[in-house]
Amino acid sequence: MIEEVTGPLPAFQTVLLLTDGSVTTLLEAISGAEVCVKTIAQNVVPAGGPVAALLDIRQGDPVNHRIVELINCTTGKILIYAVSHTPLERLEPGFRDDLMRADIPIGKILKKHRIESRREISDIRLVSPDPDLRHRFDTGPETRFLSRTYRIIRNDLPFMAIEELFPVALCTREPRIRVRAPSRLHLGLIDLHGGLGRVDGGIGIALDIPDTVLEAERSPECRVYGGNEGQTERVRTAAEAVLSRFAIPGSVAITIIRTPPQHAGLGAGTALSLAAGKAVCELYGIT
Repeated sequence: MIEEVTGPLPAFQTVLLLTDGSVTTLLEAISGAEVCVKTIAQNVVPAGGPVAALLDIRQGDPVNHRIVELINCTTGKILIYAVSHTPLERLEPGFRDDLMRADIPIGKILKKHRIESRREISDIRLVSPDPDLRHRFDTGPETRFLSRTYRIIRNDLPFMAIEELFPVALCTREPRIRVRAPSRLHLGLIDLHGGLGRVDGGIGIALDIPDTVLEAERSPECRVYGGNEGQTERVRTAAEAVLSRFAIPGSVAITIIRTPPQHAGLGAGTALSLAAGKAVCELYGIT
């Protein structure tokens, strides 16, 4: 289950993943603004094996390969990154002209040409984006993306295959905060001369990498997602202790994004506890 890793998704994001209707219309309803299309790349290419299988065509058949960004026309914010493949043999001239020459959303092209079709979702999953995609959405390397792949079916034949990608945190029910904690390398100091003045001690060195990263949002009850059983219990214990100490009426949902290796002398457990406590404080304005 995706939510076991990401934490709970907002209802409208779930609808966006599962809809078999126009994505553009949904995005316009969610954002309250017109959605524009920015074409990144478009060319005719021979269909590779996976694309040919999705579209029920022969490998090597020509397909229109199109990469676009769906953008909020008012703010300029990227909402979805989409990659589509369309067999040229199944395109009428007018539809093909609009698809290949104009920045028009697929749903609006279908409506313009009065094409009756349906959508079949074939895959929904979490993916790790490449650097180019992270740059487009201005996200960090630890950000995970949701991907959904579906086919548009016309006359019982695949008319188009589309993959849509967007960050998990693009739309959330509550504001999310992100907390980062460095690792700590502990060095012990021992005076070996053995006299009465012997001094033992230690120093700690903070390491930026590897680090601990958590995301948190307000929640009716304390929930922890990601990580293993020991990590989730440590985060829950620390969060509940802070909630109790400051008599906070609400609670928190925390997602473990990244941790350093455990039992490697890097203070991974301590970092998790400190990050969880800090997340609760930041969410509820405790300084």
